[in-house]
Amino acid sequence: MRSIGCLLMFMFLLSGCLLDRAPLGPPLPTSDAGSFPSVHFNPEPPVLDRGLLPPDADEGPAPWPRTYLVGSLLVDHEDQLWMVVDDGIRMPVSGDDTLGYISLDESDAVRMTLEAERCLTPVEDYWGPDNFNWWPVYGPHEGDEGPFILDSVLGTRRPVSIEALESWGYYWRWMDSFDGGEDEWAMYAFDERPIPIRDGTLVHTEYGFYYVVRGRSFYFSPTELVAEAGYHPESALWMRDRRLRELAPASTSLTRESFDYCPAEH
Repeated sequence: MRSIGCLLMFMFLLSGCLLDRAPLGPPLPTSDAGSFPSVHFNPEPPVLDRGLLPPDADEGPAPWPRTYLVGSLLVDHEDQLWMVVDDGIRMPVSGDDTLGYISLDESDAVRMTLEAERCLTPVEDYWGPDNFNWWPVYGPHEGDEGPFILDSVLGTRRPVSIEALESWGYYWRWMDSFDGGEDEWAMYAFDERPIPIRDGTLVHTEYGFYYVVRGRSFYFSPTELVAEAGYHPESALWMRDRRLRELAPASTSLTRESFDYCPAEH
């Protein structure tokens, strides 16, 4: 029996070594900003430093941060969900049924401090995501560039990158080609402006963490600020830094001062 046990242990250790040597996947193809949008296969993201994860919730509320960025999903002391829609403005969210449109749920929300609740002005109307009326598809012909977002209300067809699709909660491998016929396809007027990465998307590149809002990317400095502000670095969308700069050009850095003012006082 002892010899059989030793043999099983040896096979277990050997399989672990083989798994450790498994390749990370195909290398990222070179990209040209002029060919946007295109499919990009990213390698696995680097392992996160556990020190970047948010502190334990039982440490109690703190007076900081005092504000949050547009696109931030928040939860208050009464467990009501809110979305920051403008500088200093938050709207209530009806719940997971609404958040499901962008593949978020309550676990993705940032716990607001009481100071932030005071400094972010609430409005009565409920928030709803922009993609309520979207239909992501590939074009009906092999020569069509794509994928596209069809908007049934606006009657438009806009190109979208794979990365932007992921930020909105769509998985490009599950998408189908448009099969509604030539006449229906022609009813969607082509809008050459690509669909941007969703406001509030955290992105992790080989150089650090970024926050994307209004088509721009903002770098967290220092990196620990991601967790200190209450965001979830483990949920960040991974992509190459060069690709992020193509889709959402870099803007100013986010510092502790970015979260340390009260819009209600200005």
